[in-house]
Amino acid sequence: MKRKFIIIGLIGIIIICILSFIIPKNPYEMIPSFTYLSFDKPLWLCITLSGSFIYINLLYELYILKNGKSETLYQIYRIVRVFFLMRKDINYNISVINYAFIFILVFNDEYTSFQALFNFICTTNIIKYLIKDKSHIKNNCQIFDILIKKHIPKIYEHLNNLNINNELYTISWFENLFTQTLNYKIILRIIDLYLIYGDELLFQIGLTIIKIQEEDLLNYTINEIFKVLKRLPNKYDEEQFFENLELMNIQEKYNSLIVSKNLSEQKDFLNGDENTIY
Repeated sequence: MKRKFIIIGLIGIIIICILSFIIPKNPYEMIPSFTYLSFDKPLWLCITLSGSFIYINLLYELYILKNGKSETLYQIYRIVRVFFLMRKDINYNISVINYAFIFILVFNDEYTSFQALFNFICTTNIIKYLIKDKSHIKNNCQIFDILIKKHIPKIYEHLNNLNINNELYTISWFENLFTQTLNYKIILRIIDLYLIYGDELLFQIGLTIIKIQEEDLLNYTINEIFKVLKRLPNKYDEEQFFENLELMNIQEKYNSLIVSKNLSEQKDFLNGDENTIY
């Protein structure tokens, strides 16, 4: 199939060259004539290059369609559409498309990918971000704030001085499971780890992203900080990232915060307060 498209491409370019080569010098001539064959016509080069460029691009698009890449996009569309039909309590969210894209690449099967997407979202705390559970989101942002203060105090102070609330970036991080921040290979391992460790991993990854860029962030302006936090630079490869992730040990502090949170909720429940604020 690839060889066929290459042959068609070469034939097309030759035809374009011939047609542009026999264009008459006199623009009023209606019929091209081989009597004016000459390479000194600037129009010849212009038409050859532009025609070849357009032709090759069209041929490439046809090659992509023929090889099924458009079918993958259509599969993602169907997966996402069915998901939102089944979960009408969730408004349209780009993170669902991100997850669908990852699972279709992993399983290369529409039905299996849909099952993986539905089970992953609906059986983990990711669903709480998609349904906009304000209590859960607020609690996690507060926990992350405390963890930054403990593990990266310089960054905590710097962000506070710039009046940057961590909600401006952590909600997107946690909702998308960092799919818009980290590369594909890292994301695949993160999905597996998240199914084991749950929300604790979200905080650990977030702190790791900040920690490995600490020196740069301390010297950046607000706009530069948001740009860096939105996408981890490509200089950090997979192994280097997970080495730093392992060094970011937050288990003890995280567990104590969860215990405090649960005790606070129980106290508020016994007092009849339905509006628990952690």
